[in-house]
Amino acid sequence: MSVDKEVYKTQSRQPTLSLVVTGEWRVIPDHPEYEVSNLGQVRNAQSKRVLRPFLNERGYLKVKLGFSGNNEAFFIHRLVLSTFGEPCPEGLECGHLNGVRTDNRLDNLAWVTREENAAHKVLHGTARRDKPGVVKLNPEIVRSIRSRYRKLDRPIGRTSDNKKELAKEYGLHVSSIVQIVKRKTWKDV
Repeated sequence: MSVDKEVYKTQSRQPTLSLVVTGEWRVIPDHPEYEVSNLGQVRNAQSKRVLRPFLNERGYLKVKLGFSGNNEAFFIHRLVLSTFGEPCPEGLECGHLNGVRTDNRLDNLAWVTREENAAHKVLHGTARRDKPGVVKLNPEIVRSIRSRYRKLDRPIGRTSDNKKELAKEYGLHVSSIVQIVKRKTWKDV
């Protein structure tokens, strides 16, 4: 069941019709006032009103659960899989087997390792691609940044300018340069 992104981008306050699809409904373990279906819908357990999901910035459907302003947003795919299966095992994440991030049917979801999930994304063409101008760091670049920072750092009072120069040259944020130089990232290089 695929969901049209444009439907969820609208901020209309007009009443909307909720498409209720038949399926098996179960109470969400940590939120007994809500139920989730094996087809990826969430509803109020008492009123049976289906909640309207929203898309997050990465294209996954989320829904807000809670009462009196204490709402918290949850990924629908995680609610479905943890309610109908087992809670997320240590070190695993929820993967969409067909690559469609809005398809939250139980038979499309599985607990997978990060590597398996990345492989699914590559297979389905949904892996995030490097954006133009984005630098991928490697050990050689990291060593170069550290070496050049030390050389540029010699003049007293110019350290912040040196960080800015390196950041601009490598297409990184100044804080990334600081993290690299102080060995908070890339510790093994």
